[in-house]
Amino acid sequence: MDIGTMITLETVQDNDEDVQVFSSKVVDFKGTNIYIHYPISNKTGRTSIVFEGTSFSFKYVGKDDIIYSFQTEVIARKKLNNIPVLVLHFPGDDQVMKIQRRRFLRIKTPLDISVRNEGIEIFPPFTTSSVDISGGGLAIFVPKNIRFPDNSMLSVWIVLPFKSTEYQYVHVTARVIRRIKKQDTPDIVSLEFEKISNKDRDKIIRFCFQKQLEQKKVTNQGLE
Repeated sequence: MDIGTMITLETVQDNDEDVQVFSSKVVDFKGTNIYIHYPISNKTGRTSIVFEGTSFSFKYVGKDDIIYSFQTEVIARKKLNNIPVLVLHFPGDDQVMKIQRRRFLRIKTPLDISVRNEGIEIFPPFTTSSVDISGGGLAIFVPKNIRFPDNSMLSVWIVLPFKSTEYQYVHVTARVIRRIKKQDTPDIVSLEFEKISNKDRDKIIRFCFQKQLEQKKVTNQGLE
C-alpha cells in the first residue's frame, strides 16, 4: 500500500442492513499509523465526520490486482500539512487478508444491463439481463445476432436494486471470457471486470451479500 492509494472503509452498526461504505485516500504511512483524508460517504457523496474509536473494515486493491483487507479503528483526528486527516491503526502484515477474485461470492440474479462498444464499434448497443454476478465479473444473455470475439472489451452499465429501494448504477469495462451457445435461448457470455473503481466493486460485493441473505431467508421460510 502506497501513499495515494484509494481505499474503502466499511462500518457495521446494529445489523447487516446498516453497513456504511466510505471512500478515501492514503496520504501518509508511519509505523503503525495510516493517515487518510476524511472519508466520503458512498451514499451521500459528502465528507463524513468520524470519531475516535470508530471501527472499520479497511480494503484496498494492491498492484497485483488483489483486494487486501484488515480491521482497523480511528485513533486520532489531526492536521497534516494543514490538511485534516484521520489516523488509523495498522494491525500488522499478519492481520491483512487477501481476497482474490476467484473467491468473490457469486449470486444468480437478473439485473438490468446495458452494453456498448469499448473503442472500435463492432456491434450495436443493446440492453439485456444478467445470469449471475460477483465482485470479479458477471454472465449476461446476448442475442445471437450480436457478435464479438473472446477478449473483446465491452463498456457495461449495471443497475443494482438494493433492498432499501435505492438504485445504484455501476459502470465497468469488462473482458469477454467465453460464449456459451444455446439452441433455443440467447447465448450466455461470461465477462471479467477489467476496469472498475474500488467504490463500484464494493457496491457489487455488498449487493451480492444482501441478495444471499434474502435468498437464505426465503429458503428458511420454505422449510418452516
